[in-house]
Amino acid sequence: MMHFAYITGWRRGQLARLEWRDIQDGVIRLSGRTVKNKDVQMLALVGELAEIIERRRADQNGPLVFHRNGRPIQDFRRVWRRALEKAGVSDYTFHDFRRTATRNMAMAGVPDKHIMQVTGHKTRHMLDRYNIAVERDTRNTLIQTQAYLNRKHGQYTDTDEGEGK
Repeated sequence: MMHFAYITGWRRGQLARLEWRDIQDGVIRLSGRTVKNKDVQMLALVGELAEIIERRRADQNGPLVFHRNGRPIQDFRRVWRRALEKAGVSDYTFHDFRRTATRNMAMAGVPDKHIMQVTGHKTRHMLDRYNIAVERDTRNTLIQTQAYLNRKHGQYTDTDEGEGK
């Protein structure tokens, strides 16, 4: 469930209510009953997502895709704390996967509209709140700008593409 959230940015409740009947022909189709903003949501199962679903299918025990011995997953704080400790991470919540997934998609060059379709963000404002800028972004922005200015003025430095032109 956590790996799925890491890739898609889906909410915990949305994943906890995901049922096998929502998955057909390699696509998850959610009705408003499982989506916070009540919109229909579709997600193609490719790559790691398809692998996660296939692993879950091998453990199928009732209508829920993600379950604990066939019962709905309610509280997983203890398991979550153990996972954070094992990963050497602190101060991270399940909801932070929404930010991580949004950020990963943006860094991969996915158009904003498509990110919103996957994560379920309804407005551009919410997408912007989750797609935060980090120090590396401002550094890269300034390096790219300097490289452009250097090319514009006929100067090349190690910040240009191909280093040392």
